[in-house]
Amino acid sequence: MQCLSGRQTCRRHTDLDAQQCRNGAYQEAQIESLKRAAEYQIDLQRHQAGMIKHPPRQPRSVRLDYHRCDGQSRQAEGRCAEDYDACYQTCGGAITHSTHCVANCE
Repeated sequence: MQCLSGRQTCRRHTDLDAQQCRNGAYQEAQIESLKRAAEYQIDLQRHQAGMIKHPPRQPRSVRLDYHRCDGQSRQAEGRCAEDYDACYQTCGGAITHSTHCVANCE
């Protein structure tokens, strides 16, 4: 039970860290969107004033990327599982690993 409690605590921390990472990625995307919009407005004004010859292109949309967060979350979950396994073995439990075919098995 102590090992299970530790794993649940670890998972809660992992979930909180993942959410914080996602919030940070969202804020970074918002800031980049605002930056691109401001640069576009400045270039548009410079074009209208005759300071630049060609009109500026509309800014590209910012793609929200959680890839880094997902990778960190998988690594943290792996550490939770490793800690649980070590705790379980220390308490006298045994862990066995096996491989099972699930598709195209002969």
